[in-house]
Amino acid sequence: MVGPRQRIKVFWFPQWAATRAGHGLCVLPCVIADNEPSLRGVMAEDVVLHRSFWLTIHSDMKSQARVSVVSSFITESVRTAQANF
Repeated sequence: MVGPRQRIKVFWFPQWAATRAGHGLCVLPCVIADNEPSLRGVMAEDVVLHRSFWLTIHSDMKSQARVSVVSSFITESVRTAQANF
């Protein structure tokens, strides 16, 4: 069992592929699973996950306009779709 302060590194693609192939259950964010008609949600009330996402920008690049534009776009896109994550 995973405690509240433990972190798990997750790679979604193998879980998604195995579940699509009928090999059991997995935990996927809605942004991935909702777009796959062969999958359906189960245990939504029983499983609660808290995720954090990090956007890392090299200090030499953060003042460049193109990096700032893309960073802002990614941040706002995730904020807008927050319920899917």
